[in-house]
Amino acid sequence: MGESSGRREGQPLMIRFTWIFFIVAVTSVSCRSPRQYNNARPELAHAVLRGTKYPNAGMVFPSHINRQRTSFWRSSNQFRIAPGTNICQIAFSSRKETVGYATVEFMAEADSTYEITRSRAVETDSSFSASLNPLTQNGWIVHDWRDRAIIHEIGKEGLKRRVAETPRQVSIFGADSASEAIAIYRRENR
Repeated sequence: MGESSGRREGQPLMIRFTWIFFIVAVTSVSCRSPRQYNNARPELAHAVLRGTKYPNAGMVFPSHINRQRTSFWRSSNQFRIAPGTNICQIAFSSRKETVGYATVEFMAEADSTYEITRSRAVETDSSFSASLNPLTQNGWIVHDWRDRAIIHEIGKEGLKRRVAETPRQVSIFGADSASEAIAIYRRENR
């Protein structure tokens, strides 16, 4: 009887060590994905790409840089990018909506700052185009040029030079033609 009670007394201590080991192991492991975008090293030549915050918790930001996802747990909306050609996917998110834009390519120069902004304007019907979705049958990608993401280079004295722009991009399924896909998109986004 004495041996069995001794094991019971030792079990709570072992359980505590197990939980402590588990907590330390979980907190010491990084949550960063190996395919997640890493900023260019600060000691090397680089440019800066930043998003823009808007009222009502709205923000336009790069969701992918050079085909690598930026962090979901974003603590900053500013990224160091390598000089040269950069490929960027952009998104806008607020409490009311989340919008994706077509992939855009732009040239970055070392020691320059680039800012992503969102521009919305009501224009004519020619502001829409559609292309077949390469990932599925009977699917279309509609491009809405009334809602654009624009990348500006911020020069001296705050002057802005447009270096790239890209339209809102939405997938539409079940349409037989580009015009039908655009009509469905327009009905859903009045």
